[in-house]
Amino acid sequence: MVTSLIDGPLYAVVNVHAFEGIGPARILRSSGRFDDEDAAARLARRKRNWIANAEILESPRP
Repeated sequence: MVTSLIDGPLYAVVNVHAFEGIGPARILRSSGRFDDEDAAARLARRKRNWIANAEILESPRP
């Protein structure tokens, strides 16, 4: 998981390979290139595509 605090809310993206029981047919694959992207374009893309208002919950320790 990667997070980014953008204008207040916390946005997140998660690697689907970290989940169990997700079949490959359910994953939409695409390639991207972000070499020429400036900071404003990067943050706009994250706001568009990432999970908005993410929360990180910690599990109680055993």
